[in-house]
This record gives sequence, structure tokens and C-alpha cells, in this order.
Amino acid sequence: MMRRKKISPVTLSVIIYAENAAFGNLWGEYLKYLPDVEVTYPMQGAPVDGKTPYADIKLARTVHNWHNRENAVYHLFINMTP
Repeated sequence: MMRRKKISPVTLSVIIYAENAAFGNLWGEYLKYLPDVEVTYPMQGAPVDGKTPYADIKLARTVHNWHNRENAVYHLFINMTP
């Protein structure tokens, strides 16, 4: 007899710390780069910019097809420039 392991939805986070005087430009380049990243579970659509009220923190959400389920990956981008 075989047992099937139930696969649950997963929420993942990617945290990036950056020191860059042109933080806003770096964030824009990161958003453009995300669709080109080769991952095991394909991204569905473009990244969604989470528009935060803080200049030094950026947030994006990507959705990936993981075992025929949509799962979110949150990208937290933090400016560490003093």
C-alpha cells in the first residue's frame, strides 16, 4: 500500500539587503530581472510591486505554480545605505 503525502500551499519569502545610493533604480532592475530567473516552479505572470510607504523598503509578490497550486513568494528588498 502506498501513501500519498498531502502537499500544502507554501508561502516563501526572499529577503535582500542592499547598499546602493540608487536604491530605487536597483529595485526597478530587480523587478525586470525576476521573470528571467530559472526556477523549478514557473512564475505565473509578472511580479507585482507592493508599493510600500517607506522609501527604504520595497516589496514584490510573485506567484508560482507548485504542484498545480498557486503559491506566493514575497520579495522584501531593504536599503541598508547609511
